[in-house]
Amino acid sequence: MLEQNRGELNPDDEFTRGYFLALQGMISGLEPGGELSVIKQIVNGEYQQEKIEKLANDLKEKKFRPKDEQGFDTAWLEILQEFSGRNE
Repeated sequence: MLEQNRGELNPDDEFTRGYFLALQGMISGLEPGGELSVIKQIVNGEYQQEKIEKLANDLKEKKFRPKDEQGFDTAWLEILQEFSGRNE
């Protein structure tokens, strides 16, 4: 589904590219063999709530990042907030 929607995204937008790259990485981490990936541990409930919140806070504190890194961090922040139960 992610690949199907790729054509609708602006490939010249660095923020979108970073966001898409993060989503692709998360999907890869959920595939078999990705047991050590952070996303798989979070989804499986193996990551402590405090660690999820710390990761989210660390991402929020990053300033003056290139647009692609901002997109990457935003994708992760949205997922982390969803799993921490804090949709800010």
